[in-house]
Amino acid sequence: MPGLAELAYTTGGGVVGAALTNYFTKIQERRQLRAEVHRQLARVREISGGVGIGAGGHRSAGRRY
Repeated sequence: MPGLAELAYTTGGGVVGAALTNYFTKIQERRQLRAEVHRQLARVREISGGVGIGAGGHRSAGRRY
């Protein structure tokens, strides 16, 4: 039955293609979201002058036990 083999091959190719498209779309979405977060952080730094942002801002920073 060559028709069944061709159908299985085509279906398998479609499933793999759909999975790869979904994977690469998610990567692109994550990159866009990450870029937006960086833009927002840059805006906050610009407004605040960098005060209170970044490392060392944790409440326990500098405490001695």
